[in-house]
Amino acid sequence: RRFDDHKKIKIVCLVGEEGRQLNGKTGSIEGFDPATGLYRVKIVQISAPNAGLKAVNQQILHLSHQNIELHRDQVEKDAVTNGDEIVLLGAGEAKKKLYQVRLDPQYWYDKAIDRVFAAKNDFEVLDLAPHLIEDRSVLKKAYRKISLAVHPDKNQHPQAADAFRKVYGAFETLMDERQMRR
Repeated sequence: RRFDDHKKIKIVCLVGEEGRQLNGKTGSIEGFDPATGLYRVKIVQISAPNAGLKAVNQQILHLSHQNIELHRDQVEKDAVTNGDEIVLLGAGEAKKKLYQVRLDPQYWYDKAIDRVFAAKNDFEVLDLAPHLIEDRSVLKKAYRKISLAVHPDKNQHPQAADAFRKVYGAFETLMDERQMRR
């Protein structure tokens, strides 16, 4: 079975002085060469004195399938089926408790409506800094983001329609440059 790219792996069964030092290290698969049957594996040495510098402390190895096994964190991550869960790697019991709790999307919609009603001005309604906005695309992007959260078709909150009207009113006001200056 071939491993996919960008999977977290652990290096195993290397021989020789340098190989024994690399056994147990983690890395990620960067690619596979079908001609040689070897994987390109990137290992980043975080303990190096120049940690944080991109290419200085990484090492590329060419390893066979026998010298690679999936890291247990990668196995846990791959076991998640929905893809919408928060994945805590290596957290044990805390992670299991988190998976037992289902996050309700309506909670976040309600928070958005509360924030819209708590806004003191049109800029706060759209979550923008209160200054003259030259670029209208910023304004449109903010409007789309907020309106999706408070739209009555998406949000079941009883005041969703009122919140949506307030967001639309703020957008219309700020689109008019004379109104924005006030």
